[in-house]
Amino acid sequence: MKLVTFQPKKGGMSRFGYIEGSSVFAFREFPTAADYLFAFPKSEKLAREIFRSGKGEGEMSIAEVRFLAPIPHPSALLDFSLASRHLSQAVETLLKHEYGWLERQLVKMSIRANAKKKRQAGMLEYYKANHHAVSGDGDEVEWPDYTAYLDVEAELGVVVGTKEHPVAGYLILNDWSARDVQMPEMFALSLTRSKDFNKSYGLGPYWVTPDEIPNPLALKADVFVGDRWHWQGSTSEYSTTPEKAIEYLRTIFDPVPGTVFGMGTITNCCGLEHDLWVKPGDQIRIAIEGLGELTQFAPQKHIDFSQSRWKK
Repeated sequence: MKLVTFQPKKGGMSRFGYIEGSSVFAFREFPTAADYLFAFPKSEKLAREIFRSGKGEGEMSIAEVRFLAPIPHPSALLDFSLASRHLSQAVETLLKHEYGWLERQLVKMSIRANAKKKRQAGMLEYYKANHHAVSGDGDEVEWPDYTAYLDVEAELGVVVGTKEHPVAGYLILNDWSARDVQMPEMFALSLTRSKDFNKSYGLGPYWVTPDEIPNPLALKADVFVGDRWHWQGSTSEYSTTPEKAIEYLRTIFDPVPGTVFGMGTITNCCGLEHDLWVKPGDQIRIAIEGLGELTQFAPQKHIDFSQSRWKK
């Protein structure tokens, strides 16, 4: 099933429902995504019965509705970084903008040694994201005044269920990032100005139940930035499965249903890896096989590029 939070374009309350063909139906039994998730997995069984019987409410065509973030209020929002080649390529660009040649070599040695220790210890690094900064399909995001280098990150997003049924679904996650303020934060306590600004976590256009994604580590991804860039990647480069990532989280805390986490940027699917950047007014389209296409927009605004920490 494709589960969606939507609103009629003509106005009215948002509803939680499902897509069937070119139509959208609402669940009477689950007014919101949170109602569904906190009743999971019984809710999924009931939702399937409703889906099969065609007893959803208020049929509307997809053209008549606006898709909101499918989970507008995640219980928590986390982000891993589980594609090592993405990390390697991203670090190269960060260091090129931050340091001279000798400093770059020293910092790279330190980063590699630290990463090796964490791998040997079985650590899966993640950071806590701002779960109030969610945006959805068709949204214009915000461009913070303190950055000139706005970027996107295409990720496989995972919706957490229960201990017995750990994965409630999958979706596209677009992790908008302010790159020219990121490096100092990587050596501090957390990623804040670089990641947690308003509307910086794009989710959507819907979430898909696990039965429709037999192998989440075999999905092709395409990213289109305006009419200038087309990047391609695959979830096959993730170093572990969503289930094992959830197992790791449970060694630290029990994630409640409705927790959403990203598996990390899919290799080659962000500007930082290419040293190519979003411009004001750009349309961003992220398509992941089986999960649809998430479209978002950078705002059309004047950016004072001279204020960037980076020279160019």
